[in-house]
Amino acid sequence: MHKRPVRQTLAELITRRTLIFGTHIVQAIISSLADAFEIVHQKKYLILTLPLELISVGDTLEEVYIHINGVYTTEDPRDFIPISVGLTAPELYNITTAKPSESADIYILGIITYYLVARAKVIQMRY
Repeated sequence: MHKRPVRQTLAELITRRTLIFGTHIVQAIISSLADAFEIVHQKKYLILTLPLELISVGDTLEEVYIHINGVYTTEDPRDFIPISVGLTAPELYNITTAKPSESADIYILGIITYYLVARAKVIQMRY
């Protein structure tokens, strides 16, 4: 009998607060995300927002599934780019001066790393 893999979102796992991610697991998850981001960047696109509800992990917690809602370019109109509070790089909040770049995606990886290690969402700040 084939057992269907169980997937849970990172948001679900953290919200329950029953799981502490070891260094190996955090590294595996962030490495998988970084690999996916690299593929997107090689094609000259940006992710810019990745809600934690769209990142799932398998039974071993090392299998990462990413559901990207869309990709963007540096030329997309600023009002077209979505903002996820707490996951979007602060420089993108200013519609008049913001210029989307790969650094905004790297910010997402940092926030997700914090989320996994601290087991809590980043404190919301005003930018």
